[in-house]
Amino acid sequence: MEDKLFCVLAIHNEEKYLPYSLQPLLELGCRIVVVLDRCSDSSELIIRRKLPHAIIFAKQHSTWNYYGAETKKTGCDIAKRMGAKLILISDADVILDVDAVKRALKLTLTYPCVVFSYRQYSLFGSVFHRIIDEIHNMFSKLVHEIGTQPVRYGIYIIRAENSFIEDRVSEYDYLQQKLRTTWVLTNTLHLRPRWDITNQMNRGVSKARLPQYNLLKVIITSFLLFQPFTLVGYLKWKIWQ
Repeated sequence: MEDKLFCVLAIHNEEKYLPYSLQPLLELGCRIVVVLDRCSDSSELIIRRKLPHAIIFAKQHSTWNYYGAETKKTGCDIAKRMGAKLILISDADVILDVDAVKRALKLTLTYPCVVFSYRQYSLFGSVFHRIIDEIHNMFSKLVHEIGTQPVRYGIYIIRAENSFIEDRVSEYDYLQQKLRTTWVLTNTLHLRPRWDITNQMNRGVSKARLPQYNLLKVIITSFLLFQPFTLVGYLKWKIWQ
């Protein structure tokens, strides 16, 4: 594996998912920067046991509006200081497709940012959650195939020399819009249940605060991706702010 590849792993109370998500990182053999964002569970203990050579930074508070962006930027800054040339940005609730990472590394010779698609798979979800997952996966594939919107996900590789995210934007939309970006189809699995009303509402609030998301776009994507409460969160923020 490229000796200047670093992986930034943002973690906030992910003890349920870490036993599943860490193995692909071990297979990649890259250097790993873990940013613990106000963790109160056993995430740090799991990391220290499974990844004894990881660089660990514990963040006890957030000063940005988008704390996920702040956490990832913190990790990227550390990786850059350690001499990273390429940075793989991942989350603790996904199982990475190792072969896709290797394909993506080749694409970084041409593109400064390579995005990974993923399949939704609620690891601890009910039958209902799994059905919702498959509906979401079906519509995500359709959206990508017909090209109704760019492929943007929170798992990606960037060249370290790129300027990174800013406080006023979400953790990956801005970067992937700004850079010449391509994407790879992968078997990466997202383990957190997609059908979570609170998460959908929060996603809607986030989109409402970003200028690139107008009402029509949120309506279309919310229903194509089977996330109706994203629209509810968007409207709630627009109405009450």
